Amino acid sequence: MSACLELESSSPKGELFEGCEVLFIADYDVVGHNVSGSTGVVIRTRSVFEKPLVYVPSIKEWCEPKYEWIELVDAASVSEQNKKFLKRIKTLEYSC
Repeated sequence: MSACLELESSSPKGELFEGCEVLFIADYDVVGHNVSGSTGVVIRTRSVFEKPLVYVPSIKEWCEPKYEWIELVDAASVSEQNKKFLKRIKTLEYSC
């Protein structure tokens, strides 16, 4: 699906890749919701701000947590549901 990204020492163990599921292990406010203990789906491994772009299905919001605030749930696979979700996502393109 996409190339894996080897994480820095300040990031969770393993590799992050698009479609993998992560668990929020620290208190983190996303649009008024503390997502600690919630899971999310990695959409992009690095954004403009050098953080992963993560979708949190339980609150239907997007965020860019620090690597040390998340950990991989299953480094071996991407669920079929996440694969279908990723296929529907497109980067916003600006036109004039």
